[in-house]
Amino acid sequence: QYLKDKLAAEVANGTKAPGTSVAKLDKLEESEERYRLIFENNPNPMWIYDLETLIFLDVNRAAITHYGSTREEFLNMTFKEIIQEDDISKLNDDIQSIDDNYQTTCSCMHKKKDGGIIHAQVAAHRITYKGIPAKHVMVSDVSELVKSHKLLSQKEQEFREIFNSGFD
Repeated sequence: QYLKDKLAAEVANGTKAPGTSVAKLDKLEESEERYRLIFENNPNPMWIYDLETLIFLDVNRAAITHYGSTREEFLNMTFKEIIQEDDISKLNDDIQSIDDNYQTTCSCMHKKKDGGIIHAQVAAHRITYKGIPAKHVMVSDVSELVKSHKLLSQKEQEFREIFNSGFD
């Protein structure tokens, strides 16, 4: 619908000729719908936020489920509200270094609605969303992986201590 509204406005103000291909517009709408479904049904939390205000513009179901906030709550928050204080500088650095390329932005800590903290691996790229410069973000919760690595390191250290004590 966004594309049809935009086309109608462009025809009305004279920047597009009347009779601009409706078939092309229909194909664009089909494509937009496919991508909407991919976004909405992706098993990883995803969102789009405004680069200037950091306000969430859209979130998918996985983000709603994983973070515990409703869509409306997300859309009334900024991205900074889910990031741990220590990681806000990473977000600011990331925004300053934006280019049009795909990039993995950072590993950081995110806050869930219930106060829980997760280790997040964030991948993002710049987009234009409904005419707004924005960032499309996908999050992987790597908390269990981080926990496993810590446990493995601890066990390795214990093994070394036991092994080394046998040679004393």
